[in-house]
Amino acid sequence: MRMKKNLFYFIILMAVAMMPLTSCDKGPQTEELGQHDPASDADQIEITGYNGLEWFQNSIVVLDESGKPERRVYGEMLDPSDTTILSVCVSDLKMAEEIFLSWVAPEKDVNKVNGGYDYNLTDYDGSPQGSVAFRNADGKQGILATVSVGANTDLKCFTEINCVSTQAWPENSSNQKYEQGKTYVIRANRLQRQQHPIQSDDPDDPYTCMFPLPRDLTFFCIQGNTGGKEAILVHLSPDENARDAHGRPFEYISYNAHKQCASLPEAEKVLKYYTEYYQFWEAMIDIMENKGEKWDWHFGLDTTGNEEFILNSYNKEAGTIKILDLDDKKGKISDVDLYSTYHYRYMYVRIFPPYVKE
Repeated sequence: MRMKKNLFYFIILMAVAMMPLTSCDKGPQTEELGQHDPASDADQIEITGYNGLEWFQNSIVVLDESGKPERRVYGEMLDPSDTTILSVCVSDLKMAEEIFLSWVAPEKDVNKVNGGYDYNLTDYDGSPQGSVAFRNADGKQGILATVSVGANTDLKCFTEINCVSTQAWPENSSNQKYEQGKTYVIRANRLQRQQHPIQSDDPDDPYTCMFPLPRDLTFFCIQGNTGGKEAILVHLSPDENARDAHGRPFEYISYNAHKQCASLPEAEKVLKYYTEYYQFWEAMIDIMENKGEKWDWHFGLDTTGNEEFILNSYNKEAGTIKILDLDDKKGKISDVDLYSTYHYRYMYVRIFPPYVKE
């Protein structure tokens, strides 16, 4: 597949070389071919740090542009009288600890203390953002451990997470089993490039955006949630030969479509799987291609011809957004400039807690 991709880009480069040269300014209204050599990372910026608050937030609840829940990743509201308290079903204290530690951003320190952990959140530069604490519980009402949000910590939509034992978990609450290799239909949004529905007189405001359209989408389960593991389901936007199928980075931002995409914690889990089980990932691509989903890269003037996916991790101050680059066997996550002229695909990821038998 990779050799074919190199041939594809040789053909594209030859075609571009024969085109008349024109000058253009960098900006949101600039139209470009939108394709680039996946062997070149000239458009990418190396990540030098992580935002602990953003990582923890998106591990539990992904927010929309107004700070309201876009979708929940972990936790259920078992107490209708207090919607800020979430609960997670666990088989034992060890599972509770493993789940909590998965919410800690890479390169961040968590302190082991008597009866649990203290985690001081910091941003890209190491500036403090508040704290969360994991503490073992006494087992009353089936609560084995509790995660509490510290004062002046800007985590939204939850203040506490209870790790509840299987025996105490309500029968009417979800504890669904997902199996590796199977496909599942989940309601989500297909993103389509179109005119921005709200036009602006601001010359810096983009005229096009990636607009969300509700659809039933097919997700592939790359990791089942048995044996204490969490389920990982993915949906890749098809590399269609259509101008409205793919957007440039700013077009994902202009109508907040990036909020629909995989979060950074979700993308890191996919990257880990991709790196460790590359052959299985390629087998998944073949399976979905046979189903007509076009999850592989494809030849065409309006395809992206790559496997680079916009993520829900936008740094407004730096003017960058993160992408998951799977063009090579060793994938990676990088930043790209918001006004890059290249077109990118998008990926959805759904994480489900470990399945615990009643």
